[in-house]
Amino acid sequence: MLSITNALNHGIRVQINTVINHYNEKHLDKTVKFLVKVFPSIKHFVWNNLDPLMMRKTDTAWSTIPNFDNFKYSLKEAALFLEST
Repeated sequence: MLSITNALNHGIRVQINTVINHYNEKHLDKTVKFLVKVFPSIKHFVWNNLDPLMMRKTDTAWSTIPNFDNFKYSLKEAALFLEST
């Protein structure tokens, strides 16, 4: 948070890039709403999926892959929220 504050205070445009994974797949919208509330000047958000072909072949790595059915609602809500602001 301090890094974002410092960047904004120095006139640097901040963009949020989020990698969707198993651990954040159900609250993408909450993250966006929080960041917009705290930093209203942030206008650009990017979401990327993990690329299973580029991952190490370990159980831990595979367990981080998100489930589309789990994150589609949260991602849609995040996009709709940003569109309305």
